[in-house]
Amino acid sequence: MIRFICAIHQRPDISFAEFSRYWQTTHADIVLEFADPGPLLGYVQNERLADAIDGIASDFDGAPDLWIRDSDAFGELMAAPRFQYAVDVDSPEFVQMPAIAFIIEEAVLHGPEDCAAMPGTVKLMLFFRRPDGADAPSFDEAWSTAQQSLLMPRAQPLRLARALVQTPDGTPEASGFHGVESSWWPDVNALAEAWSDRQDMAGVSYARLVAQERIMLAPPG
Repeated sequence: MIRFICAIHQRPDISFAEFSRYWQTTHADIVLEFADPGPLLGYVQNERLADAIDGIASDFDGAPDLWIRDSDAFGELMAAPRFQYAVDVDSPEFVQMPAIAFIIEEAVLHGPEDCAAMPGTVKLMLFFRRPDGADAPSFDEAWSTAQQSLLMPRAQPLRLARALVQTPDGTPEASGFHGVESSWWPDVNALAEAWSDRQDMAGVSYARLVAQERIMLAPPG
């Protein structure tokens, strides 16, 4: 299975409410035309919380996440005229282009599959850039071995997953990000408390998205 994710900003001349409404209606309807038995197996919209959490500013307004059957189906989807229309014509109706897009390979470290069904749940997505030089090996080791959040090792999120960015030439840095860590929290207060106790890593930069997870097509379990 292929996971395709984007990091997006709302178009600056529309309101966040307009951005949200268009994304979950008009644009979603086009994307869902490719749902199973087509190439699309799952579709999740990670939308920035409209109300900011103290101390955690989101760097993006959203992150659509697509589950696609396999590499052949991914090629079929990208080549489909209707999907190209969704990307090239419809996306600019609500998204500031270009969007940042990449393929990920995710590993779930712990937690239930369906946190989005729990009332009040919030999701934190951290888009990491791998450091250069002497800091790189320690980051790589932490990324592959740590069983807790890289920045909040003492916290206990409901669910934790890390996804390595994949590129054709095998260099994750080519996309601008090395990987994405996603954590789910029971409410905004739990996330804010955990974030206030974070431990930033030397030489590591990251972008943030505090999101509400909207399941448009439930991914395979």
